[in-house]
Amino acid sequence: MSVSSVSTNISLSYYLRKETTDVNIQQWIQEFLGEYDLNTQLDILLDIFDEALDLETNLQEAVVTAWNYLQATELYRVRYDTLDQFKTTINYAGNLEPIILEYRQRIHRATKAMNTILTNWHLDLATDLPYEIQPPVLSKHLTEAIAKLSYLVPYDRALPEFHSVIQSRLNNTLPGQHKATYLTKQDVDNARHNLSPVQPESMQDIIGSSRTPNPSVLASITSYHTSTSYNGTYFPCHPINYLDSFVESGSDSEQETLSVASDYTPAPSHQRSKTRSSELAITSDSPTSKSKRCQCPTEFKNLVKQLLNDSNHNIERFQLFVAGMNMGIHKMCRSDLRNFVKHSISLLTNITSEEIISRARLAFEHRASLDQFRNINYAWFARSAREIAPAELLEPFRFPSNIKPEFTFNAFAIMERFAGHNAALRWDRDGNLLIPNLLNYIREDRRLYEMIGQEFDMYEHHFQPHTSKPKMGFLRNMFYSLTQQLVRQDPAWYALNAACRPSHNWRLISYPYVAKKVVPGERMGFAHTDVNIAKWVEYGHGANQLTSSVSLDQEKPTDCTEIVPGFHHHAIAWYNRLVNHRTKPTGTTTNAVKLYLPEDEQSFGSFQPQVCGPGDVRITRPEIIHGSTPNATISRRVIYPWFTAIQEDHSTLEISGQLSWAEVAACHRDMLAPRSGVGGDTVSFSCPVYRFAAGIHMPSSSALSDALIGRRSWEDPEVLLE
Repeated sequence: MSVSSVSTNISLSYYLRKETTDVNIQQWIQEFLGEYDLNTQLDILLDIFDEALDLETNLQEAVVTAWNYLQATELYRVRYDTLDQFKTTINYAGNLEPIILEYRQRIHRATKAMNTILTNWHLDLATDLPYEIQPPVLSKHLTEAIAKLSYLVPYDRALPEFHSVIQSRLNNTLPGQHKATYLTKQDVDNARHNLSPVQPESMQDIIGSSRTPNPSVLASITSYHTSTSYNGTYFPCHPINYLDSFVESGSDSEQETLSVASDYTPAPSHQRSKTRSSELAITSDSPTSKSKRCQCPTEFKNLVKQLLNDSNHNIERFQLFVAGMNMGIHKMCRSDLRNFVKHSISLLTNITSEEIISRARLAFEHRASLDQFRNINYAWFARSAREIAPAELLEPFRFPSNIKPEFTFNAFAIMERFAGHNAALRWDRDGNLLIPNLLNYIREDRRLYEMIGQEFDMYEHHFQPHTSKPKMGFLRNMFYSLTQQLVRQDPAWYALNAACRPSHNWRLISYPYVAKKVVPGERMGFAHTDVNIAKWVEYGHGANQLTSSVSLDQEKPTDCTEIVPGFHHHAIAWYNRLVNHRTKPTGTTTNAVKLYLPEDEQSFGSFQPQVCGPGDVRITRPEIIHGSTPNATISRRVIYPWFTAIQEDHSTLEISGQLSWAEVAACHRDMLAPRSGVGGDTVSFSCPVYRFAAGIHMPSSSALSDALIGRRSWEDPEVLLE
């Protein structure tokens, strides 16, 4: 802290101690200070601050001394069995330990300050000050103040000033002033204020005319080449800044073992004075000769200080880099060298000093194109100062993966292979395909077929229909039976579905849906499209999500699905009729029971049965009107895979309102029913709230099959390979 040119030495604490009654401290101090001018008020406050710091140091020393005495004499055993028990009782960790640790840190810093004084002045502060001004206790604040002064002026200039300020203080006749004849921190502060620090010579212009440095930058880069006399001998004066050496020598604290009870070992005395080591409060185990000291010239210290100023712009940092390189960075200590290159050109410093200097010199040679040099040698510089290199985008990988071209397939060939001759023509004509025996293993493996029957019987046994909603043949507790898991992962069915889609999107996932088991006598009649026809016409909504099913029993023309073949060619015309009749369907599907009129059948076609056997698959466009024969006369079972497309973001599915890919994958993983239906609608009734306890997972059969139920991503290399 700075002090004014006039030192009053009026002690605020002196007058405060004279008060015999309780006082309002805030009001008392304001009234006390109000009697003096502003400069005097400041001096008074600085004095009490310094006195408080000294009192704190003394109190800490007393606490540490008392603790050492208690441990050495085992005084705690008078009431406690162990030291740990005593520590617990007095809350040592919360009360005393912080004081002891802070005291040790003070000792460490004070020792560094004394080492700085020893280096700059060749003076051991503990023994070499004249006896008449030697303080009884060398507090941390006092030693730090002297260390700062030793950085500014030689000892032969400071000592007379010490005597002068002490005498000035003693001559002050005002009541309350300090009467101590020894040196105090305030004396050192006053001496520092009175002494004019050694003025450095201006540094010569080292930057070419092509780059004119900022004057404020060059003002901080100065040359400090002077000499001082000591006992008639002249030696170069390269003072050490105590504060810098403390910050930059943090590693010293790890190498020095500090102990409160240890002795300080001073260097040999260079001046005659009386030893007062018995009164010394500063201790250290490490000899001063082992302390690391920064020997960097002052111009480098000023340079680094300027760089550490965050307000500097890039151009100023570049100017400082050029200046430092011209001065010769090989003269810097490692700490200053690292700070210099780090804050000037963002050079990384986790290498040897020789490598740092070598790289800095190369950067200096390429200073005209420094940005380009940084990008070429990107591993040398911090990312914040350059562009990100392509190779860095691969981290932690060294080589990029082999990016395969976008997968394409021949839809015509797939339809011809799995659906038979002219399948593509039938698909375009009717919007519907019946593929016999696509899943023939269902029928041919009799043991498997019996297991399928047993599984349906189990789910039917555990099914409880809604009290008021018709069952319509659906087992609404059956989402993840082994049979459903098996057919959902069939690669042939998947390939055919992708081929028939108008978009030919091949990234599909099976949207969980219930199974159907119709029993004789059950009412089954319905007719609808699987899209809202208005949204389909206006936006193409749902146009690519195909309706598909596999039958597990031999059906009859009176017990099967019915469709209007080729209706996709007339869907827009039918919708226009609805608009003319002022009818606009709502919901995710279009109920055609009352909307598809006899005149529509004459214009667009009538319902035709689609009879399937065990393992036969039906695929139908979503805008095709389809339904079921009205009254069941046989038992038949049907499973729907609902292959749904995954969009380019690998998350969103193709119908608004549907769950995301991750949510559908979680449903398959946890065997939970989706809260949103396959059409994007909210499931309004009979939606299971927990997993069916008897459900088990079918093991993986292939990477592609895993992708169809969200067990793997479509970005998985094994999936793409298949």
